[in-house]
Amino acid sequence: MIPELDKFPRLEKKLVSTYYNSPYHFQNLVVSTYGYYYRRQNLNAEVSSRLRELEKTQYYTRSELENYQNKKLKLLIKHAYENVPYYHRIFRSNNLTPEDIKSKNDLVKLPYLTKEDIRINFNDLIAKNYETRKLQLVHTSGTTGSPLEFYWDTNVMLMENAFIRRHWSWAGFGLKDWRVTLRGNVIVPLSQKKGPFWRYNYPEKQVFFSSFHMNPDTLPEYVKEIRNISPKAIQGYPSTVYTLARYMRENDIKIPVSAVFTSSEPIYPVQREVIEDQFQCKIYDLYGLSERTAAAGQCSNGNYHIYSEYGIIELLNNDGIITDSGEFGEIVSTGLNNYGMPLIRYKTGDGTKFRDESCECGINLSLMDPVETKLDDMILTPDGNLLSPSVLTHPFKPMVNIEKSQIIQEAKDKLIIKIVKKPGYSEKDSEILLKELHERVGFEMGIELDFVEDILRTKAGKYRWIVSKVYTNSN
Repeated sequence: MIPELDKFPRLEKKLVSTYYNSPYHFQNLVVSTYGYYYRRQNLNAEVSSRLRELEKTQYYTRSELENYQNKKLKLLIKHAYENVPYYHRIFRSNNLTPEDIKSKNDLVKLPYLTKEDIRINFNDLIAKNYETRKLQLVHTSGTTGSPLEFYWDTNVMLMENAFIRRHWSWAGFGLKDWRVTLRGNVIVPLSQKKGPFWRYNYPEKQVFFSSFHMNPDTLPEYVKEIRNISPKAIQGYPSTVYTLARYMRENDIKIPVSAVFTSSEPIYPVQREVIEDQFQCKIYDLYGLSERTAAAGQCSNGNYHIYSEYGIIELLNNDGIITDSGEFGEIVSTGLNNYGMPLIRYKTGDGTKFRDESCECGINLSLMDPVETKLDDMILTPDGNLLSPSVLTHPFKPMVNIEKSQIIQEAKDKLIIKIVKKPGYSEKDSEILLKELHERVGFEMGIELDFVEDILRTKAGKYRWIVSKVYTNSN
């Protein structure tokens, strides 16, 4: 897909066909025209104003940040009560008024909002004082098999741009610096076999590389072009950047950059290690949601700072109790910037822990652990234990003869391991892998190895390493 073209479905089919059948240089012109339009959005006075505010609030004291959050929350609650039919009904049925929600501590008075609630009450969640034609309809990528739609208003889009620019600034990266992007943009046809597999967005000083054409035959071309570009930063999905970095490690190639910006997928320790080594820099990971209710960014010290100005995060443990520092829980988030379709106490399905400490980087935004996984991507063992994907990366570390892998939990006592073999793969590799996996999931778990030609990404270009079909049903 040409970047962002999916937001214009009526034009999409005709424009995509014209774009794909055009010469390389004309395609660069199309992508750059999009970049010019997008850059105007990113550099307008409203975004710059919001960015200046965020540059101040990140240094607020904890009490100042809490007051800032509560002020934004009270405005949102009043708006939701007066203009959003779903929330007006929720308040009335619980004998509440906006005055009952004065701080984030009062949010417990309201029920949670689930994905199913959004589907059932979609129209009633849209604010009556907003015209839907002026809102942007978006959807999750649907990696769990059940995409979700919702609306963004203009303010949340402007704020998103400001938050991203602040995150970049933590790494010393600005809009005048070149970056290479390895995400889900289908910038050349999937059927194309011959390069170039990248397109230039000159106004944004950005080069889009296809995530769908990366293989041992094409990766030398990727490396050569990236060296020619000499970007200051690499931006992409962890799995995509890791594919490139692993090829570089196998061929003793290093390309120093100032930062690697990752997002949209969990990042595992082995990926972080290889990426940071081959690109000779730190990863600045970003946690966020298409629902725009919560976000956290990694600073120069490697800590994840919660964006307090973005949304309020609560953590819900397995017993259904709101937990505090040190205990793992599901993220329940309230977005503070989207008035067109507010989502209050939204159950994200993501899990993390709060950290009750300060960061030496000087930013005062609260800390949390990395969001390693979706809860429904954890492995549930026969004896009832939940295993993070990070635990299961270790058996694969010595598996130099595996090109790609994917773990699918079909039942509580059955795992299927999809494997794309390299030429040197042998029965000994299978024996070692099965032994190491059994030591972590238990010998009651049946494990089947399924050797395949390839493991496909989703339509959004994302890659799910663990697919659990049992956790959601058992929780």
